Amino acid sequence: MALVYLLGGGPGDPKLITVKGKELLERADLIAYDDLIHPQLLMHAKSDAELLPIGYRGLRKGKGSAPILHPRVMECALEGKVVVRLKAGDPTIFGRAYDEYLKLKKHNIAVEIVPGITAMAGAAASLGLALTMRGVSSGVTIETGHIAKGQDSSHPNTRVVYMPKSKIEQYCDRLISSGDYSPETAAAFITSVSSPLQKIWRAPLHDLARTVRSYQGDAPGIVVIGDSIGEAFQMKPEPNHGPLYGYRILLGRKRPGPSKIAESLTSLGAEVIEAPQVKIQARDDYQSLDENLKQNHPARVWIFACDHGVQSFFQRLAALNMDIRHFSNAIGSLGPKAKQALLDRGIQGDFHVDGICDSDIANVGKDIYQKSLLLLGPSDKTKGLVRSLNEWAYNVEYIPAYNRVERNIKLVSPAPDLILAPSSTTAQALWDGDFGISLKDIPLISMGPITSAKARSLGFSNIKEASRDQGDSLIRCALQCLGLQKQEQAYEEARP
Repeated sequence: MALVYLLGGGPGDPKLITVKGKELLERADLIAYDDLIHPQLLMHAKSDAELLPIGYRGLRKGKGSAPILHPRVMECALEGKVVVRLKAGDPTIFGRAYDEYLKLKKHNIAVEIVPGITAMAGAAASLGLALTMRGVSSGVTIETGHIAKGQDSSHPNTRVVYMPKSKIEQYCDRLISSGDYSPETAAAFITSVSSPLQKIWRAPLHDLARTVRSYQGDAPGIVVIGDSIGEAFQMKPEPNHGPLYGYRILLGRKRPGPSKIAESLTSLGAEVIEAPQVKIQARDDYQSLDENLKQNHPARVWIFACDHGVQSFFQRLAALNMDIRHFSNAIGSLGPKAKQALLDRGIQGDFHVDGICDSDIANVGKDIYQKSLLLLGPSDKTKGLVRSLNEWAYNVEYIPAYNRVERNIKLVSPAPDLILAPSSTTAQALWDGDFGISLKDIPLISMGPITSAKARSLGFSNIKEASRDQGDSLIRCALQCLGLQKQEQAYEEARP
């Protein structure tokens, strides 16, 4: 499907681009940008991206009228390329977003709006100003000082109401009785804005209060009122949500960095919360690692279970004035990140497995059978991995190479629909975490019998076990648990 992203680039500081905005700039084949965009934002573009300056500043003299859109934007979109129309501030605030939408619509090109931080918000921050203050200002008016020819400046503006629930009746009555807003003025009530749990209710102004009052949940909501809403609902086709859209999943996590399981769940439409949040810190004491480096025996096998272990290994080599040429040992990696970290340093390991489950370790049993292993990992030993390696090796010496810091955050309502525990250690971490709600009765999907037994011993009451010790199996079990058998079959067929 041909698509153009209308992306807000923020108020000026290039660091105020959103995470999603930065990701789009990194992926874009064409970036068509305004004059007001900070040039540093374009540093995020990939090396072969086409950068197209098409901005026009309305108060500039002697430049004629700006085209609504450059033809190259439509051309690239229709070729299936990733096209970003990069605008200053937010594209929906005096950004001609609707004009550009109409132009794209004529060419059957869909639009996705990616919000940006507005100049209004940037100015308030620069002034150290709260735009709303209890007892001083209960709202904000956003207006333009440049009125288009023939435009009626007295036409009622679009209104956005935060926290509308408590006094929505009085608010709607006041607008209607003022005569500025017809009872039939379009309005909308949106909860959990922009998240996978978002819900939208539409109603004319005279029925808006009843619509808001009928909502029984406790998710944060916002109200939008104005005739522009009638057009806004047509701006983007209903997205092709995945089967897990509308579901919130709590995923146990004991490693830092992006998770493949979380990425897969998100691609299926789920709202994923990974917990605990894991960060890496350097150790104060590297005595065990340093001694093994200095007294290394060539018959021993070095095994890296993550990229952080590889990083610590080479940092300590440098600190000891040594390098990899001092070693003739076999080297193995567990997991794709450890393998890539070794390759980045010019080292092709002697063996590699994709995961750390029992079945994965069995695949390299011949490489470690009856050998002495040196396993680098976090200070809090990964007992399950050590146990699996000990099934094959002569012995395993565990070397703490870095510290792992874990943090949990309170969960904002609603509670998760499902919990995924890829290991017994993640089940323990979830049970120990202070999330502000009880996880005891929420369905939990475990990866393997050891994790199931651990979860059961902790007190989880509703446990289902994935058929295999693999991430994809965990996701299939989640789809089954939620009654999405057809989607589970489609997921299996779509896997490479």
